Amino acid sequence: MLDELDQPTFVEVIENPSDVGVQNVVHLLPQKRIRQRVQCLMLAASGSKTIREAENTALEVGYAGNSGVHLTSGYDQNRIPQSDWLVGAFTSGAQQNALRPAGNFGSISTFNRQGHSSYNALQILFRSKWGNLDLQASYTWSHSISDVDLTFSSGTALDGAFSDPSDTGIDNGNSTINRPQIFVANEVYYMPRFQNRSALVRDTLGGWEVNSIVTAMSGASMNMFLYGVTDVQTNWAPAVVRENSCGTSGGNQGCTLQSLTGTAFRFTDRPNAAGANCDSGSNGYQVWNPKAITLVGFSIGSLGTAPRGMCFGPDLVNVDIQFAKNWTFKERFRLKFSIDAFNLFNHTQFRGDNGFNQGITGNVNCGPADRNAQYQPCGPSNRVITRRDSPGTFGQATTTRPAREFQYGLKLTF
Repeated sequence: MLDELDQPTFVEVIENPSDVGVQNVVHLLPQKRIRQRVQCLMLAASGSKTIREAENTALEVGYAGNSGVHLTSGYDQNRIPQSDWLVGAFTSGAQQNALRPAGNFGSISTFNRQGHSSYNALQILFRSKWGNLDLQASYTWSHSISDVDLTFSSGTALDGAFSDPSDTGIDNGNSTINRPQIFVANEVYYMPRFQNRSALVRDTLGGWEVNSIVTAMSGASMNMFLYGVTDVQTNWAPAVVRENSCGTSGGNQGCTLQSLTGTAFRFTDRPNAAGANCDSGSNGYQVWNPKAITLVGFSIGSLGTAPRGMCFGPDLVNVDIQFAKNWTFKERFRLKFSIDAFNLFNHTQFRGDNGFNQGITGNVNCGPADRNAQYQPCGPSNRVITRRDSPGTFGQATTTRPAREFQYGLKLTF
């Protein structure tokens, strides 16, 4: 937003209210007079209701939601017009730039604020104290939707850029911070103090605390994009007929396949959705189902039908625990000894934010095959993909979070 001196005033907004709790979600309203131009505004709403409260026990159910407008976004301002996408998919270099509005330049990355988002969540909080046990558990069922990458704030035109700035609705889908379900529980159990036993028993066996945190959450929504496509020449028929309507491309005379869509901005090329569940058959490091997407049947020079955020990263289930003992002496001194175990059950936790193969490479052929299973080169008049090589490592996680770790600590407070 702009202040009275027409200078940008930036405010911190809550992208995901589930991270801070229902009671901390606030209405973000301008503090000064607003001019006609609005750069960034996030409106949030929340409410909660304690529906069950007994002695030392409470259950709260709440709703949290927000809507974001004028969010950071980006696109290629010098992209090829849609009327030339088909030819653009088979050109490169100067021939491709000639199809752009400014033919003397290549891609012109543009920073703007045209992004939109929405977030809606059901939040449940349970708290209770039973004797020596303090227990708290929270559950969030939510959906975050956007047409820009909410985890990427620089506005650079990469895979979070608009596929078509004239129709940003085609990029509306699950946002990159979307985690449909999050469950977190923690407890503190105070073990017997053995007050009626000897000092040695009290100081060694009595007064220990057991603390644990249990986390179970869905993987975050992730985008898939086609990072490269190749017309496999080894599958061509001996007598090929190359189309020459594209000029010289890639050092070859005639049309040579360069990309799927032909906008000259390949970061946003997406495949077609095949109708299968993206998480079906998930097993170990193979997180995504390769059969959920396809290039067979794709018409070169068009946008793929796979929406953004179609697939989810690896789920996370984790248990951390701590055993701790406190000693107090001389009134002002406190000594704490603790043993911490992270990932207690040594469960393999694959990562979706680092080293995940979400990019698709396509070795393809177009048109019908002859009796020898050979093809004519892809081109503007032979634009439908009919064959694709194996997806390889697509949808596989290559890194994990740390295995079980133990930590010992001794802390003196005075």
